[in-house]
Amino acid sequence: MSTSNSDRSPRDAFRRFNGETYGEAHGFDQSTGDFVRSDSGNIQLIEGPPMVAQELVRTLQTPIGDDPFRPDFGLDKKEFLGNSEYRTKAALIDAIGPDADPRVGELGHGDITVTSPDGSRDASVTVRLTLVDGTPLEFSADFRALLGVAG
Repeated sequence: MSTSNSDRSPRDAFRRFNGETYGEAHGFDQSTGDFVRSDSGNIQLIEGPPMVAQELVRTLQTPIGDDPFRPDFGLDKKEFLGNSEYRTKAALIDAIGPDADPRVGELGHGDITVTSPDGSRDASVTVRLTLVDGTPLEFSADFRALLGVAG
């Protein structure tokens, strides 16, 4: 069943797997903060697992509490950086794991790699998870400074 934009509620921005598709979203360049555009200048749409990866990165870039409609949405940066690796990974799982996002089937501590240069509050994260339909998904995100900007 196809749904037009006029048929979608504002809550559809947080999509679920409906057994056939994960939906679609505007492409977003994480490094520049701009929409991804085609050669003709139109904003590109992405769908499927790449769209889920993009949205999970956006979740990690959103400080918990910043979305007034979903106060539990986002990453608790106090738990993420400056703590043990276990607590850092736990914060990531709390933000994007199966209990937080119904599209995620499996995500555990062993599925996350956190790299942080010595003496730095910066970190790079690589996440390997399984979506609810069994599709493996891998993505990365960079974080600059404890209270700074995710990128």
